[in-house]
Amino acid sequence: MKIGALIVTTGLPRVSGVAALQTLTGSITAGQRMISAFQCAGVSMVGLVVGPEDKKAERPFAQNGVVFLRNTDAEADFFRGVQFGLTHIASWADRVFVVPGDTPLFLPQTLTELLRQDANIVQPQYQCMNGTPVLLDRTAMDMICDASSEEEARIVAEQLSREFVPVSDAGILLRGSDMTHRKALIHRHNAQLTRPMTEVSLFGSGPLYDPRLSMLLHLVEQTRSVRDACSLMQMSYSTAWNMLNRVEDVLGFPLVVRSRGGSSGSGSFLTEKGRKLMNAYDRFTEELNKTACGLYSDYFGDLDEWNS
Repeated sequence: MKIGALIVTTGLPRVSGVAALQTLTGSITAGQRMISAFQCAGVSMVGLVVGPEDKKAERPFAQNGVVFLRNTDAEADFFRGVQFGLTHIASWADRVFVVPGDTPLFLPQTLTELLRQDANIVQPQYQCMNGTPVLLDRTAMDMICDASSEEEARIVAEQLSREFVPVSDAGILLRGSDMTHRKALIHRHNAQLTRPMTEVSLFGSGPLYDPRLSMLLHLVEQTRSVRDACSLMQMSYSTAWNMLNRVEDVLGFPLVVRSRGGSSGSGSFLTEKGRKLMNAYDRFTEELNKTACGLYSDYFGDLDEWNS
């Protein structure tokens, strides 16, 4: 199952949107903290939804495995930002977390607890108060994307299954850019971010496959355009093709082909072997991550007690 996440900044006060993502929370920014929490819980793709005025929002996160979704609608509120993000990520992910860009201190453990639930919409609660992120399945995503307004989405959502999950995580409620007085929560958050990071790169006579190429192929599969995939990754078009050409030379077969019409339409498409390689890499890294987490528990499971 593929898990995605959307961090939405549109419709929020600027100090609580993109600016909040770049605010230091301990030793890292709020945006990096949110991305790390999602990745720690097994999220494969994180989408950052920003408005047209946020020209430099992507730069601090370009190397964090993030897909950048720029909504050109200057009047978009938070709901429209969610809709915009879901239209880009829903076709790829089976379930998606949605969170405002000013809520950085939710715990990876909370995300894991939400993922255990089987409902269309799953939402955490702290002391009977609803918080974020909210987890949506494909049915809920489709419903939100099809709704003509936030009110219509609320009405339709009442017909779906919804699970409220009590958690001991005050961070699901904490919103705003001022984190300077949240040292206890930040310390707890830091402890949960400690985990094994397995990043798989395949080599032959030269570099073959790595997480960056994997994301490029996934986005080409989704957008049918190398140029659009590059835009989402903040990668130059020439860099993408140089990388593809180099790997194809080493492998001896094409990964991406261009089509200028016909039954499949025009655009860029993965070859059968390219898709097979992409899927095999996904399964391999998933199994490797499970093994790494088990070994981490065996060797470092009592890490919190080392300083006591």
